Amino acid sequence: MAAVLLYMFIASTTWVEPELANVAGATRGDAVIWVLGALPIILFSTVVNITGLIWSTIVRYRSGQWYFVWGAWSVPAIWGLAVAYDFSRHGG
Repeated sequence: MAAVLLYMFIASTTWVEPELANVAGATRGDAVIWVLGALPIILFSTVVNITGLIWSTIVRYRSGQWYFVWGAWSVPAIWGLAVAYDFSRHGG
């Protein structure tokens, strides 16, 4: 979850002030900052999270203990909420 917090911290630097949300050109070069700062965090975390999800599902399927898998499945949902909130804060 530290990666989600780091993502939100870096992505928040590109958020547009609410009063400037509909002003043309108010976002300047924020897309470049987002791609160079926040996107690598998402990509790296996606690889790590998918690997962990597959591993935990296989291990837990073999052992019959499914309680950990539900926690692993919550990670994509948390990332989805974080990304949706970030995108809602961008102007345009």
